[in-house]
Amino acid sequence: MEKLINQENFENIKETIENKISGISANHLLCAGLGTLALSSGLKLAGKKQAASLVGKLFITLVAIGLYKKYKDSSDSKPETKLENSETYE
Repeated sequence: MEKLINQENFENIKETIENKISGISANHLLCAGLGTLALSSGLKLAGKKQAASLVGKLFITLVAIGLYKKYKDSSDSKPETKLENSETYE
């Protein structure tokens, strides 16, 4: 069986992850995170504690990736906004 993370893949892991999730918006990821939290709560109430734990762990991952994308998108757009505002005051 081939190792998924080896030295060659480890160097480009950030680019690989960004390429995989580039088509998904940050809002969709955050909503999916909230959905997994609700599903986890429902599973726990139904008595499926192991399944609830597994699904609940996805919440943290999805929200972290969603917030990262939101931060990255907002930091990419802010320099352009500042440049436009500075041109209007001149």
